[in-house]
Amino acid sequence: MKDWWKKEIVYQIYPRSFYDSNNDGIGDIQGIIQKLDYLNDLGVTMIWICPIYKSPMDDNGYDISDYYDINPEFGTMDDVDELISEAKKRDIKIIMDLVINHTSDEHDWFKEAISNPDSPKHDYYIFKQSKVRPNNWRSVFGGSVWQKVEGRDEYYFHSFSKKQPDLNWENEALRKELYKMINWWLDKGIAGFRVDAINFIKKNQSYQDGKVDGHDGLSACFPYTRNQPGIEVFFKELKEETFAKHNCMTVAEAVGVKYPDLGVFIGEDGCFSMMFDFNYCNFDINEDEEWFDRQDWTIKEFRGLLFTSQNEVQKLGWIASFLENHDQPRAIDKFIDKKDHNYYSKTMLAGMFFNLRGTPFIYQGQEIGMENFTRDSLDDFDDINSHSQYHRAIEEGFNHEEAMEFLNQRSRDNTRVPMQWDDSKYAGFSKHRPWLKMCGNQDIINVESQINDPYSVYSFYRKMIQIRKDEDTLVYGDFKGIENVDENIVSYQRIYKDQTITCLCNFSNEIIKIPYISGDILLNNYDNYTLKQLQPYQFVMLKGVKTHNYFMNSSRLGFSTWNDDDINLMISLYGQKDVSQYISANGIFTREQIIDRLNNEINNYHQYHIQYYPLFSLIDHSFVGCCGLRVTDEENVYEVGFHIKKECRHQGFAAEAAKQVIHYAFTSLNATKIIAGHHPENIASKALISNLGFKYIKDNYYEPTKLMHPTYELRKEEFYA
Repeated sequence: MKDWWKKEIVYQIYPRSFYDSNNDGIGDIQGIIQKLDYLNDLGVTMIWICPIYKSPMDDNGYDISDYYDINPEFGTMDDVDELISEAKKRDIKIIMDLVINHTSDEHDWFKEAISNPDSPKHDYYIFKQSKVRPNNWRSVFGGSVWQKVEGRDEYYFHSFSKKQPDLNWENEALRKELYKMINWWLDKGIAGFRVDAINFIKKNQSYQDGKVDGHDGLSACFPYTRNQPGIEVFFKELKEETFAKHNCMTVAEAVGVKYPDLGVFIGEDGCFSMMFDFNYCNFDINEDEEWFDRQDWTIKEFRGLLFTSQNEVQKLGWIASFLENHDQPRAIDKFIDKKDHNYYSKTMLAGMFFNLRGTPFIYQGQEIGMENFTRDSLDDFDDINSHSQYHRAIEEGFNHEEAMEFLNQRSRDNTRVPMQWDDSKYAGFSKHRPWLKMCGNQDIINVESQINDPYSVYSFYRKMIQIRKDEDTLVYGDFKGIENVDENIVSYQRIYKDQTITCLCNFSNEIIKIPYISGDILLNNYDNYTLKQLQPYQFVMLKGVKTHNYFMNSSRLGFSTWNDDDINLMISLYGQKDVSQYISANGIFTREQIIDRLNNEINNYHQYHIQYYPLFSLIDHSFVGCCGLRVTDEENVYEVGFHIKKECRHQGFAAEAAKQVIHYAFTSLNATKIIAGHHPENIASKALISNLGFKYIKDNYYEPTKLMHPTYELRKEEFYA
């Protein structure tokens, strides 16, 4: 099945910290095997395992010394084969981390390159003959990207640690070696790869100095080492020689990709099945990923970044939806004040990210609401980047306490601490002191206390996962953001065929008013959902037909003619079959004739001098009616008009539309009062106005028809009462 990976639910495992089966303080492959039933019960269908290849572990496995061997602390290749086999029995697929921008300096290729500059392996890496550093670029982990070769006037290049020399992708022989290795792993039976730092493989070949941007006299390497022109040539060959030969799933880690360049990574012509988009995730730090340069942000700004990401990716491809991974802090600490860490805020965040358009990725411990730690000493940090970021902060003038605060907020160790299985001394992870200091709150947050609790974060994830498996709309549906809501609300819709699922997320610790949105409740982190408001940190998911949503979020208020887009909307609302019935019943056979017919219906009501939404039913071929607004001479007072046919079977639909039009006037147009009227003989319109809360004022004459029209009034505070 093409694009099978859209339906997957992925769980990321950091193997060193997941489960220690042999009690040496380090998680291992057998530990993963022993927890497969846990993962299966949770509902995940795929696990992504961070690097388990042979490595000196300078960067916890992202420095590989042998792609064809397993690091002894994790187990053996036989353990990997057993893991693949046991996972398959439970319908769980395995993807591995693929690190092909660099290797360890202990890889045989690099050892030969260093020892023999005339060896073909020397050109597998980037060397420059020079007595001084070739340029002033700063590595991702701090310090120069250039490391002196001992005993020679030569330097080698490393985007990350000096123990992670970059591979020279300009060398064809090197590329063939990598393709051979990739195919070997896919032939072994894994389902694909998460591809690490893949947008670094093409370098700016000028190797010119950059603009100095720090007290260290260096320039961030990012403008010259990632997302460079020409990378698409490497991607095309990589895909043709490996991924395209297998029905596999690939996920690109690619920070800093501009949306116009997405097509190089994903979509029909892209190299990968999907990618992680960090544009909506790294909003709290600068573009050079320096933790000390904290960025102010609001929920409204985050919402804008998230919606832009979803809309841009939707144009051509697929995305991996996430909030947490091994390089990010815990999401609850990034988004929510510590005092508000609770079941509601954690499940709200879960519902917000998990139901976006894309394949959802859950990071270990996220399903039980694990949180950041607080460390007082730099010695408590293992992460190489944390040490680098601390020293960069000191260089830039921050004191020790400030630098430690940056680390506690952003350190990668926050998500690398041992998984909390129970409330014992080492949280059920091991009987031995773990390789990394514990988070320390396992007495409050652990799997054992949540797994049988129907009101736990774990149970919420389990329900949510099952709902996604049951609802094709959450897999294949388009994304549509809802803009006209409070700045602390993130709300969106997933739209597929004749169904819409709406997700409402309150990022505030206060009750917040929202538009009138109804539907069948699929998931709710509270016991109740009150129309027109959300409780503090409430998440609710509603299922309903698309009809309501068109009026709820329409930016086309006051349209007076129907066009192709309107007809397409109606077809999508009611289905092609109903449209065909309408055509047959009315003797109208072309799209243009349908548009003319609808426009004529609207024009019949322009005598009211109000711009209307037409409410037209293609189901029973009736004109339901219309509703709309226009500004009066009086400031902040708007007129609303309704004409609902009394024989119409869809008055509920008209009421939904009317409520949204009124809400639009009160919120987006800042109305304080709305005046309404109806034809004196229109009983349906009179009933609708009364049900909406309008109060009768007087009768008045309407000149074009010489009829007396009752007039009604509705004030803002009454509508939201």
